[in-house]
Amino acid sequence: MSNKITILTGKVPFFYYERKAKIMYKSLLQKYGDYKASPGELSMYGGHYGVSRSMIEGLQKTGYTNFNYNPSNLSQIGDIVLASGNINVLRQAIKWKKEGKIKRLIAGPNLCVLPTDYPEIASPEIDTYIVHADWCAEIYQELCPALKGKMALWPAGIDEGFWQPQSNQQKTGKKILFYKKRAEKKLYEDCMAIAKKYGFEVTELIRGTYTLQQYKEALNETDFLIHFVDQESQGISLSEAWSMNIPTMVWNKGIWTYQSQTFKCSSAPFLTDSAGRFFNDAEAFENLFKTDQFIPELYSPRKSILDKLTDKASASILLAIINSK
Repeated sequence: MSNKITILTGKVPFFYYERKAKIMYKSLLQKYGDYKASPGELSMYGGHYGVSRSMIEGLQKTGYTNFNYNPSNLSQIGDIVLASGNINVLRQAIKWKKEGKIKRLIAGPNLCVLPTDYPEIASPEIDTYIVHADWCAEIYQELCPALKGKMALWPAGIDEGFWQPQSNQQKTGKKILFYKKRAEKKLYEDCMAIAKKYGFEVTELIRGTYTLQQYKEALNETDFLIHFVDQESQGISLSEAWSMNIPTMVWNKGIWTYQSQTFKCSSAPFLTDSAGRFFNDAEAFENLFKTDQFIPELYSPRKSILDKLTDKASASILLAIINSK
């Protein structure tokens, strides 16, 4: 079929069957043993779960049908390939492009931390390279001049039907959920002490210790999310909170060090005033209390998702990128 899109997060043809076998094995471990699966691990979505899920389900929600995902046979590969979440997939797709088996190659996101990690990122066979946020695009183009003119921004979307608040949930306005992904120990502890000082009930969630359902339940029982991570290319956990109509206060360090290099960055590139506030240290965090920023009625975070960051809206952006020349 002409201009069919194939989205790949695993090598063909072996990936499809290998992943199916792994999922069956881990499902048995989870059912009969002590194994606890991470979010999305038992899903057929490879690569970054939240990103791959949004790509596929978003396209389905737009009604677009001329695509497939991780086909089991090389003969099913379309003219356009989007290689995401796995550098080996990109290597395979580059080979196909060189051999004339595909017409267009879209790479990303989530293939590497920096474009200098793998020489393939600079391959002339790549037509477009996707990242989530503009601060990432700036770094990629600075470190890899071959990507200049090839960059495209694409935010993964949210399933707003799953991530929606329960209408019968009673809120007090005094509950805070601390979300710890990568945090500076003293800052984290100081901020928790400050929240308690101002009479808020604090609960804690550590990245990697919960299921998606548990995260949803924790969000449904809180009034605010305090998010601790040094940088995010997108921050899907933040979008999930906004979709649940939970305002977020986000630690934004502003700089990120990787392999002895320091870059300007953001911890929440899609945060708007209607969804929350930034703070960069304990003093700024306390100032949010002093200036009465912890009032739920000041915010309407779910609207920011419904306007721009649903799966369907995200898929429309993706299709525009894929079909651009």
